[in-house]
Amino acid sequence: MRKFNYITDYSLINSSVRGYIIELEKELAMLIDMEEDNNIYVETYKKLKEFKNKYSNMHDVYNEILNDLLSSENVEYFVKNGKYKEDASLVGLEFEKDLKEIFELEEKCRDYSVKLWERDITNYDNIDKIKNNNITIFLNHKDVSINNIKKINKNSIYTYGNNGIYSEEILDNDNTIINRISKNKSIYCLSMEKNNDTLSICNKKKMYVVIPSIVGDYLDIKNNLTNGSIILLNDMNNLDIIVKYINSKGYMIVPLEELLTE
Repeated sequence: MRKFNYITDYSLINSSVRGYIIELEKELAMLIDMEEDNNIYVETYKKLKEFKNKYSNMHDVYNEILNDLLSSENVEYFVKNGKYKEDASLVGLEFEKDLKEIFELEEKCRDYSVKLWERDITNYDNIDKIKNNNITIFLNHKDVSINNIKKINKNSIYTYGNNGIYSEEILDNDNTIINRISKNKSIYCLSMEKNNDTLSICNKKKMYVVIPSIVGDYLDIKNNLTNGSIILLNDMNNLDIIVKYINSKGYMIVPLEELLTE
């Protein structure tokens, strides 16, 4: 979780903190619009608005904290003790407390978004939203079937195991079906981070483990997109918008195997 200490970080109030609040507000507005089950996003958005109203002039907050820290009483205490009192600035202390509440709510939103992502990535019903044949699809084990693969056979298809957990049995089953029906050979496993178990199991089947460079939605892509990015979407709600944005930046979407052999 993010941290902020008004004594050591007050100089960031008018720059980094201000920027953080602006970007968080944009992200929450988009999440509220995207998701039906959005209560946690709405709650956080309301708290963020209260914070913005309370601290409408960040520069004034910065100045008040700085003046408090430079007061003769606090300077004398610092010289004597090598540090400031925790309540050297009551304004700073309250600002820190209020900002910490925003950080905590943001963290809850992140955790909730991950749960939604886990729900959406394994939901085969959303697959008909994919119109771009260059988008690579990782199917959950329960959705790997001849009929399902035939429906999306224009795309490259791989197995996501059982919600990202692989076993030799799952790979034997899924790869047999995928290799038989799809246009590609199933040579990639997907992992959110380096995992020795996944690496060992997939390597036994002569498969490579792929770790995405961007995981998220439109804002994550907008902030981190570079040439060669491997992107894993949280959901497919804004897929058309995301594809248009990537193309507008001069990048092409290519199947995973093409990207990794360039």
